[in-house]
Amino acid sequence: MRYQHNVSQSGDILRKVLPVMAHHAAPYHPVSYAVWYEHLAGINPALTAEVEQRKGAQAAIDDQVVRELYRAHILDAASRGTLGVNSEIESMLDAVDGDAHRIAAGALRFEQDWPHLAGLLEALVGQPPQGAIDQAIVTGSQVAGTVDRLRLDLAASVALAHRLRVRLSELQTQVLTDALTGLLNRRGLEEHWQRLDAAAEAGGPGARCAVVVIDVDHFKQVNDRFGHAFGDAVLRAVAQVLLRAVAGGGLAARMGGEEFLLLLPDHDRARAADLAEAVRALMERHDVRDKASGVAAAKVTISCGVASRQPDESMDALLARADAAMYRAKRGGRNAVALA
Repeated sequence: MRYQHNVSQSGDILRKVLPVMAHHAAPYHPVSYAVWYEHLAGINPALTAEVEQRKGAQAAIDDQVVRELYRAHILDAASRGTLGVNSEIESMLDAVDGDAHRIAAGALRFEQDWPHLAGLLEALVGQPPQGAIDQAIVTGSQVAGTVDRLRLDLAASVALAHRLRVRLSELQTQVLTDALTGLLNRRGLEEHWQRLDAAAEAGGPGARCAVVVIDVDHFKQVNDRFGHAFGDAVLRAVAQVLLRAVAGGGLAARMGGEEFLLLLPDHDRARAADLAEAVRALMERHDVRDKASGVAAAKVTISCGVASRQPDESMDALLARADAAMYRAKRGGRNAVALA
């Protein structure tokens, strides 16, 4: 269980949390409370480290930051636990599946061999010791019936294991995928990065890659003017453009809010910048309409930051450089691509 504090302990934490929340800009909602609760309870070191770093830099901890902290250090932590359990269940199902196939194969061999064995025993009828022969025929027939039922039960168990495996795969996809857009979420991106990193260390592809950080321009104005349902439609439209952009190779992810990312293996900075410019131009021409009213947004544009990976660079460092480039594109007037 994640929270194991009793009434008295949780009450003490509550009294610490409320004054701290009052000093920051985030509203008093459950997500905000969870972040400050875990920080002040001392149960989430990674969260505490980032909170203290932001406080030390005197950075505002507003609603957007609180939600980012929640996704990165509470929601994703729960996702990692779920993925770990799923992995253990997958291993168990593999073992059960293998045992079932071996037992079923042995049962089938017995069924196939039994008629011949029964024929040999029946040929001995009338010869001493008759009682032992009769008993062997009866026992063998009973065993054959039991084996047949066992084989059917095993077949049902294998079918159940297959259904469980499919369901686990679906759950894992849900954990790694953004529900609104169908793109990878931050956790899904980290899973792919780890595989890319492992391949690079093994001498394969992965050392050479680039990322594009993408942010929808004036997204708050879109929400304010057309409503959140239309804003969601804009985000889904951006996601579809990004998926088409990486159809030839690469991954698209939603990092949260109106921020997206392309992970582009085997791309240098110039090639990634060309792709980012193509996406920017396509999005500028894209017509996003409200299905109910038919109203189109006046203009939906994106700003992009491009960075190529340096030797042994971590994902966080690479994303930070691309993010800084994206903000330069914003400051330069938006609807632009900037290079790290």
